[in-house]
Amino acid sequence: MIPRSRINFLSLLLSFSSFLVGALTILSFAPYRYYWLAPISLVLLFFLIDYQPRYAGRLAYFWGMGFFLTQCYWVNTAIHEFGGVPIPISLLLTLLLPVYLAVYPCLAVLAMRLFSFDNVWRWLLVLPLTWTVGEFVRERFASGFGWGTLGYSQASASPLIAYASIGGILLVTYFVVFIAALLWLVIQTALSKKLRFMGLGAMAFIILFGVFLKGVDFTHFNGQESLIGIAQLNDSSAVKHDRQLNVNQLMGRFTKLLTAHPNLEIVFFPETALPVVWEDLEDAAKKNLVQQARVQHTVIALGVLKQSHSLWMPYNAVIIIDPHRSGFQFPFYAKRHLVPFGEYKAWPWLSKPIFRWLHISLGELTAGPYQQMVLSLGKQKIAFNICYEESFGDELVDMAISSTVIANATNMGWYGSSYAMDLQLQQAQARAIELGRYVVRATNTGYSAIIDNKGTILAYLPRDRQGFLQGMIKAYTGATWYMRLGGSRPMIMIMILLLFFLLIYDHLYYRRRKLLLNS
Repeated sequence: MIPRSRINFLSLLLSFSSFLVGALTILSFAPYRYYWLAPISLVLLFFLIDYQPRYAGRLAYFWGMGFFLTQCYWVNTAIHEFGGVPIPISLLLTLLLPVYLAVYPCLAVLAMRLFSFDNVWRWLLVLPLTWTVGEFVRERFASGFGWGTLGYSQASASPLIAYASIGGILLVTYFVVFIAALLWLVIQTALSKKLRFMGLGAMAFIILFGVFLKGVDFTHFNGQESLIGIAQLNDSSAVKHDRQLNVNQLMGRFTKLLTAHPNLEIVFFPETALPVVWEDLEDAAKKNLVQQARVQHTVIALGVLKQSHSLWMPYNAVIIIDPHRSGFQFPFYAKRHLVPFGEYKAWPWLSKPIFRWLHISLGELTAGPYQQMVLSLGKQKIAFNICYEESFGDELVDMAISSTVIANATNMGWYGSSYAMDLQLQQAQARAIELGRYVVRATNTGYSAIIDNKGTILAYLPRDRQGFLQGMIKAYTGATWYMRLGGSRPMIMIMILLLFFLLIYDHLYYRRRKLLLNS
């Protein structure tokens, strides 16, 4: 009989090892981009689970803790430095996020263990499905959290990222987990020699088909090009939320930038580049900006607050200053998916008393209507999204299908010099592939960038620097398979149905057959 103290020590050691393996996975994401480490991290987790199957759920949970802690550490910067919360409390609140998020890989592994199939089929057939469905739920439950989706690790040179054009970033996640499971089975010789060769062949086929998909154009260039500019202002969040802010000084800065960069069809400014309500601006300030647009023959996309139907809770918006329009009533896009606890207080019955107790004064905004128009800027039809919305590909499909270019306006000043900027840039690359369009990113602190329809970063501005980026964008029309399907939901429904039928088969036939063979 093994002493209890030894069992407890073994459990602790394995849990710590699993935590480290999960933390290692961050190296597969930006800014490091060692994409091959993502499946290797899972292989190491599978080895640990196989060594002690009774700790499977616990090991998967600690893997998730390591994974999400390195993914989300920067939340502390927003809570402490800009929310004004004391460091012990901000650290605790930051820790609560990975504590919750780690539940999903844990449930994926535990769900796999509900099946009595042979070990090979549980790992190879069931686990990729449960893991992918878990990520889908995580992206939607309680307003959703799109950061840390495993598929984003492939958004660089990996051939697997090409599958995003078929089923979105979640299909990429599926293949990462599938390849990891297949690799683990091959390494640990759970397969016969023949099946090992077949497994390696399947792996090679998935990778090579990804290479093929990278070269396929699901959308097409319609011949329209636009010379654009992107202003990276690099204003601190403290400056942006200064109530004594000199608006005239900001407007003068915008005018200077526009004058210094003539002959541009469109100029993009970041989220809340003008951190005041548009309707509260003096007519003289508006007139000056409109006049500058007319002189330069430039359409300006300006991040600003916009009066909503709730007069005391404005929209977070991008307003389009078109030199061909008269007056000051311009079309705009209003952010639809707000940041919970940052732009609105989710579960107000709970959050409001806590916010008052902690003296947190984060903004309260109104969500824009779901049905919004694609906006015409020069020769382009642009589907806008703002900051957090870039993490949710499914929510962009409805507008993207009528657009020629995707544009994101982001602040990112909330997160200091963390690699949150790098991670969100990687999300933008995934969106470009999913939607088959150029993506323009106008950010306050970085990375402002132009990304082509294949997810390649054509030009960017370094982070934490003021600058102005000029470049050419191309208009793409048509639809990827991901868009034609309406996002990832049909694929996920098929996965859920498949899991359901596998569970029925397992309980009604497979177990009974196994008992008969053993009797």
